Formats: sequence, structure tokens, C-alpha cells
Amino acid sequence: MKDKDQPEPLRLVFKMFIAGGLVVFPLIILQSIFTYFSPGVFLHSFIVSAFSEELIKWSLMYYLIFNHVEFDEHFDAIVYSVATAAGFATIENIFYVFLEQGSILSIIWNRAFLPVSAHALFGVTMGFYLGEMKIKGYKRFGLLALLLPILFHGLFNSILYWSDWLATVFILLFMVFLWIFNINRMNSALKEK
Repeated sequence: MKDKDQPEPLRLVFKMFIAGGLVVFPLIILQSIFTYFSPGVFLHSFIVSAFSEELIKWSLMYYLIFNHVEFDEHFDAIVYSVATAAGFATIENIFYVFLEQGSILSIIWNRAFLPVSAHALFGVTMGFYLGEMKIKGYKRFGLLALLLPILFHGLFNSILYWSDWLATVFILLFMVFLWIFNINRMNSALKEK
């Protein structure tokens, strides 16, 4: 909605959404194997989950859209990256609904409120820095496009592993930080048109 001047073709946005969803299937299998061999909150949060998921989304962005003719503005990277993240989060959450035990409505509510918005925000971060790399030509932005979402995702997952009331406070504060951080990135990308 913010990209009013030259909105991206819906077919490409949908393509990235589908691509993000399709990678969930093989990734869940790999994560299950890695989880078996790597116990511990830190390894699971940062390596098994954050690193693997953000690396695969970054790879989709880089190999499917980065050199596409339609990717011609800074903000375009955010649009495509959020579409990729949304596709990923949609299919991942369908798996959670069917694989987790408990109230289906409770699982849907909990997954929709935090993880889906978190994936979208990680996507904004990734897209912003991939856009910086495309527009300004500095490779270091490509590295930031991968490392910052991994850091944010790992911290997010680590906080979710806590089970006391303090975790709720920290996760809410962290989500506020992510929103502010990424709204600033979106506004900055829009100004660079």
C-alpha cells in the first residue's frame, strides 16, 4: 500500500509468497534432524531456527528477485521480502496448527499474534538492506540483510522459550522495538525513490 508510484506486479509478489511457503517443507525436515542433534535453547533459537530460516529466505530473495527487472527501487526489496516471509510464516503456521497439541483456536491466535508479525518484520529488515545493496552497490548491506534478521529472529525465539511473566514483558518490548526499527527503515526506503 505504501508503494503507490510504481507498485510491484502482483504475479511477482505472489511468486515470492509461494516460494517462501514451498521452502517450509524441506526446512522442517532439516530442522527436525538438527533439533535431534543440537539440544539447548541457544543452538535451537539461533542456529536451527533463525539461521536456517533467514538464510533460505535471503537466498530466495537474492536468487529469484534481486536481478529482476521489476526490482528497480529501494522499497521493492521490502515488498518482495515481506511477501517471501509471509508465505513462509503462513505454511509454517499451518504445520504448527496440525502438529501442536492443545486448543486449535489458542494455537492459531498465539501464532498469528507474534510469529507472523515477527516474520514480516524480519522481512522488512532483510528487504531494506537488500535494497541498500541493490541501490548503493555495497556488498556489506547484503551481509546485514542476512545477519540482522538472524539476530532478531534468534532473540525473538530465545525470549519465547522463557516461561515466566517476564518473558511476556520482554517479548512485547522487543516487538515494539522491531516495529519502530522497521517503520523507520520503510520510511527511509520510500524517501530514496
